[in-house]
Amino acid sequence: MTIAIHINLRDDKWNRLYNSFISLSHRYPSHHFIFIYDTPVGNNETFPQNCTLVNEGPEIKNNLIKFYWYQYKLPSILNRYGVNIMCCSGEICNLKTTIPQIIIFNNVLASTGGLRHAYQKKYFEKCISALTYNKNMLNRMQKKFPQNKKKLQALPYNLDFQSSTNSVEEKEAAFACVINKKNVGALTTLLKAFSIFKKWQHSSFQLILIKEDGALSQFEFFATYKYRDDITIIESTSPINPLRYIQNAFAYIHLYREDDEYYALAAMQAGVPTITSANETTNLSVFNNAAMSAKESESGLAEQMMRLYKDEHIHKHYSKAGAIFAAPYTREASTVAMSRFISAAVGETL
Repeated sequence: MTIAIHINLRDDKWNRLYNSFISLSHRYPSHHFIFIYDTPVGNNETFPQNCTLVNEGPEIKNNLIKFYWYQYKLPSILNRYGVNIMCCSGEICNLKTTIPQIIIFNNVLASTGGLRHAYQKKYFEKCISALTYNKNMLNRMQKKFPQNKKKLQALPYNLDFQSSTNSVEEKEAAFACVINKKNVGALTTLLKAFSIFKKWQHSSFQLILIKEDGALSQFEFFATYKYRDDITIIESTSPINPLRYIQNAFAYIHLYREDDEYYALAAMQAGVPTITSANETTNLSVFNNAAMSAKESESGLAEQMMRLYKDEHIHKHYSKAGAIFAAPYTREASTVAMSRFISAAVGETL
């Protein structure tokens, strides 16, 4: 069987999808995997022997080029390599090919009607399955497209952390937070919360900000921030890079956005207590209350930071609860789930 996947290099999240398919290629060496990039990449020396790397422009820089690429460039690739199933990254697929397609989406652009909504409907009708890592988004899309509810399914996150055996005393005296384009708007709230925490508790605690995908492009406001010397800014160079800092932190602060709980789950799996700015209803839905819920306000975040700092029993409770909750999110589980969806789509067991 020949399985193709389009990888979007402009979004770090698709690197995780890439890892899942690399795992699939190792698991099923008798099948051929085609990794399609619209952005030029290096050679395929690190790919398993049953993988082929394909560069096919133009580079997708906007939705118009994306539509052109999927509708007019993709079919020739599918025919050239005799593809049996195509996995599409994002809420799009080819509308004419008879080859089965699986959509794997991180987020879906809002639409309340018009052309965008019409095409969303066409894509979800055309595909065999539409998969997402995010349960909240899955619920929202199932309500939006009830006629395609059976096609919309959850895919387990691809994580491989073991719960940390470090005691509270062995943890780094720091709160960690990943800042990206989705949550950078809440950074001011986080800094105010950290200020409150420092005023309440005169300690040497640090705040580690791990920036990715171009976030924090302007640092001028840090120059006047009272506790700027207690902030460490880390440049994220890959999805693996932030995890190294998160797993050693005293706690992780999750500035909640709907499709962005990957690092929170990674922290939980590593046994790092997690504070989420999501409300209690969302915390229950997404994390089953394994994270500490703080309303997205500086006082709410600061209060939970203080509770973790002052009470070792609370720290241990959320460390254990998070590790138990996130334990099923493994590379093995994600790989098995993806192979199951592919097998169902082509009617053939991998």
